[in-house]
Amino acid sequence: MAEDARGAAADGPGAAAAEVRLRLSVRGLTDADLPSCGWAGSPKHVRELAGQVRRAAAGEIDYLAACTPAGLPVALCGVDYAVVPGAGTLWQLGVHPALQSCGIGTLLIGAAERRIAAAAWSAPSWASRSPTRGPAPSTSASATAPSAGRPTPGTWRTRTARSAATRRCAS
Repeated sequence: MAEDARGAAADGPGAAAAEVRLRLSVRGLTDADLPSCGWAGSPKHVRELAGQVRRAAAGEIDYLAACTPAGLPVALCGVDYAVVPGAGTLWQLGVHPALQSCGIGTLLIGAAERRIAAAAWSAPSWASRSPTRGPAPSTSASATAPSAGRPTPGTWRTRTARSAATRRCAS
């Protein structure tokens, strides 16, 4: 019986397993990436990603891609700044099926939250924020609901010192 990298038994005759580490970078999705995003959804969905790339170029959203050293996207996440005034709404988070449950989604959410923090949204309450310039805030986040209201079902909010993110669960 073969053993994996931890010494645990691997299934099947002659089976072998190894731990593989993959260095990923997070950057904005580009039109050149779209042919490599077939794993993200239907052909129609991938065509519609071109519109999201244009929205990102216009500054309406951020659309992030976690990429391999070869530049191939293996995870995607959108940040929409128009859904909730003064906050970034994370949506369309997806990880390549072969790489799910490896922490890539967590990596991408962290990068998205840092993007929101870098936008330096600042106001004393969750409502009516306006962008300001200044140093990037701390990105340590708490998952507490705002005192001014409750998140809608299927969402939760994360707040840093100077930013807010609303996360929507896929239905």
